[in-house]
Amino acid sequence: MIDLKSVRLLTKGGIILLLCCSLLSCKKSDDKDITKQKALPSYQLMSGTTMGTYYRVTAHGTDHKRIKTSIDSLLIDINSVVSTYEPLSFISKINDADAHRSFDAIPKHFDVNLKSAQHWYEQSQGYLDVSIMPLVNYWGFGYQEKRAVSVVDSMFVDSVFQFIGLDKWSISDHALSKSSKEQQLDFSALAKGYAVDQVGKLLLSKGCTDFLIDIGGEYVAKGVNAKGSLWSIGLSTPSADAKPIDVELAIMLDNQALASSGNYRNYHEANGKKYGHTLDPKTGYPYQDELLGVTIIADQCIDADAIATACMAMGYRKAVTFIDQLPEVAACFLIGDDDGTITSKFANGFIRSVIR
Repeated sequence: MIDLKSVRLLTKGGIILLLCCSLLSCKKSDDKDITKQKALPSYQLMSGTTMGTYYRVTAHGTDHKRIKTSIDSLLIDINSVVSTYEPLSFISKINDADAHRSFDAIPKHFDVNLKSAQHWYEQSQGYLDVSIMPLVNYWGFGYQEKRAVSVVDSMFVDSVFQFIGLDKWSISDHALSKSSKEQQLDFSALAKGYAVDQVGKLLLSKGCTDFLIDIGGEYVAKGVNAKGSLWSIGLSTPSADAKPIDVELAIMLDNQALASSGNYRNYHEANGKKYGHTLDPKTGYPYQDELLGVTIIADQCIDADAIATACMAMGYRKAVTFIDQLPEVAACFLIGDDDGTITSKFANGFIRSVIR
């Protein structure tokens, strides 16, 4: 049972995640006496801000101050490359560039995100499209003014379509160029997941083998927590009216990454109508579907992040077919019925990670 009174609450833009690192004790099924087999070192929490959200890292070790300094430096480096909210970042320079501008020798952090974006653009048949920044800004969810669209300009949305599509960019090894000034990129579906993975690699290089990393609700878990149990988190009830302590599912992670996407909290409302931040790159409009939220478990957080966003953009039925083609990842779909009932549906063994 979750001791809700003792749990600290963390929120994410899409789906809310509840951190229960040591409150949910779930032993490894093949090693029930792990706490008796080794004396676990001290655990400390390191936290801060990055990418417009929080980060929290819980890890064992003795030199946490030096490790935190390294984490902060790494996240600053990543942010300076992939953040559209930083006017001097590399991606902002690309977005502001004139037509036919070529960028050679692009930075590593950008290159990895771009290659992942290309991969999932192809795998998802265009539903994960990082070239939709002009539409993200129009609907009020980008780096420009946050505002609800009270009157939809369908002619503008249609006109922007000629600049949407990652295949319209010229991309080669460590270089890219755009044919129109209006073309822009947005790595928000990848960047936090990528940063989580990179912090994990940093910790491993420092000799940390037991840790939980959380950047804005994207996770990587390695080893065990201070009680010798697998790391556990809670998925909050996907409803704008739900209380922060309303937990839908509790999940344990066994050396895995987890990312979630959802619309029910990050939305605008105009003329009595709500529209979420997830856009359908096939129509240019916010997606409308019964799917309230998606949680993906994968080996890498950048992949889980991208897949969750793609699933939200394509809707439940297409998402199920998509996940069926990815046996290496597990998925949880939270479905909302007309009567307000929420149903959890699982794919590819996700049920095995659910704490009963």
